[in-house]
Amino acid sequence: MQSKFNVEGMSCPSCASKIEILLKSQKGIEDVDLNFTTGKMKVDYNPNVITKKDIKKIINKIGYYAEEA
Repeated sequence: MQSKFNVEGMSCPSCASKIEILLKSQKGIEDVDLNFTTGKMKVDYNPNVITKKDIKKIINKIGYYAEEA
């Protein structure tokens, strides 16, 4: 399944990289594509393992704000 999110609070490309690396390390996440310039993120995931709510919580926990697009 794929979901799209808007991510706010990134100040540099390494912020986007940090989020991608963290999400890709989570069980159930298959792929992450986050564009720092636009703040748009696509996440391919297994909804039987991880939910959209979980994804948002993970991002918010490290100081960024994500909402479903």
